[in-house]
Amino acid sequence: MLSISVSHQIKLILGKVEVTKHELEKLLRNNKFEKRSGGKHDVWIKKGFPPIPVPRHKGDIPKGTLKNILKAAGLENK
Repeated sequence: MLSISVSHQIKLILGKVEVTKHELEKLLRNNKFEKRSGGKHDVWIKKGFPPIPVPRHKGDIPKGTLKNILKAAGLENK
């Protein structure tokens, strides 16, 4: 299995027109965030970061939502 750096993963995700919840979850999991179930959102947690809600709805994650999630996770500028 080919391993790519976090910064490369983020560039690939941000360069896409559409990003799925599964792709975003994989990135968060690779950065040591843990998923907790909530109501309409899953909440991703990691010590030193605020809880990050990720919508559970079907379809792609909107670009603005994606950027806010990456910023909250400290991954925006990697």
